[in-house]
Amino acid sequence: MSQPSRRDSQETAGFHLQRAKSLMQEGRDRDATEELQRAIYLSPYEDEAHLLLGRIYERTGRIADAVDEYKVAVWCREFCKSIPHPFHEAPFS
Repeated sequence: MSQPSRRDSQETAGFHLQRAKSLMQEGRDRDATEELQRAIYLSPYEDEAHLLLGRIYERTGRIADAVDEYKVAVWCREFCKSIPHPFHEAPFS
């Protein structure tokens, strides 16, 4: 069985990210959190999902979790975008 390509994972992560944004606008933070966690699982080095998850955590009083997500978002923005990572490449396509 072949593994999904990086592009497929990124597209699926993008779908979950957009769904989370819609849910956040509707005030459905619990559902948005689930969508963001899916996006992060599929594309862990994308900063936007971490940033949005941090906002939900902050809004719901989970300050320590929010800070952790903000740190990851900054780290991803600063380092992950410019450095190729071995996990980004699918070994089997």
